[in-house]
Amino acid sequence: MARNSEAWGWLLVLAALSSALPLAGCAQTETTVDSKPQAVATKGQGSASSPSCTSTGNYKVFPSANGSFPLLPATSTAEPPLVRLSSTHLKNDPVTADLSVALLSGGSPASKEFRGLALGQQASLDGYTVRITSICEGEVRFDLVQQPG
Repeated sequence: MARNSEAWGWLLVLAALSSALPLAGCAQTETTVDSKPQAVATKGQGSASSPSCTSTGNYKVFPSANGSFPLLPATSTAEPPLVRLSSTHLKNDPVTADLSVALLSGGSPASKEFRGLALGQQASLDGYTVRITSICEGEVRFDLVQQPG
């Protein structure tokens, strides 16, 4: 059983890393026009197009990632839940995000959708509570408020 959960853990880490690698290429790049370097505007990550995009929070999720970065901590009896970003709604007032949380360990897997979360709002499942701290285009950040155990 321990090997199975360890394999799942490594699989989740690899999935998170493979999702993050293309994002690393989204960093600001330079192009040369008439021998003068110019910054190229990039879309998404950290774009402060909204006051809700504070870029603060200990955990972050991206639409293509299966879990947060870093993953939430596990307990002595269970694997951590996976927080996923379904979508952001930057044109809403207030700006909101839709998250899902999945528990893969235990007797039966469980998941819950949290729609319309605004800055400062919390989502709880199975003893874990997270608070939304930043909503940007393609990225949501949050803090862990409570965990079981």
